[in-house]
Amino acid sequence: MPERSANGCCELLGFSANCAVRGGTDFSDRLEQAVHPATTPEQRERLLQFSIVGGGPTGVEFAAELHDLVQSDVYRMIPELKDQIKIRVYDVAPGLLMSFDQYAGRGATHGLD
Repeated sequence: MPERSANGCCELLGFSANCAVRGGTDFSDRLEQAVHPATTPEQRERLLQFSIVGGGPTGVEFAAELHDLVQSDVYRMIPELKDQIKIRVYDVAPGLLMSFDQYAGRGATHGLD
């Protein structure tokens, strides 16, 4: 069972998952840090990698919404980040949306590529 820390985050298997409110702030903070002149290319690459754990409906929907936000707004407002933001979905299953038919999983995988 995950435990909540003092800052409202959950610790599960050694990973810290931020709550949704902090997640939005963290996202914009990471974008700002990535474009800062003092940020090295290695730091920028790390800052612009977003990992979503869970390839079920919620994880896939969140990844799709984040992808849409990046494509429609972030690249328009910060064009120097074009094609540098990476969104990855991790799951223990061999594919996405495994509880649905194979076409849903293939469609989600293709749509997020």
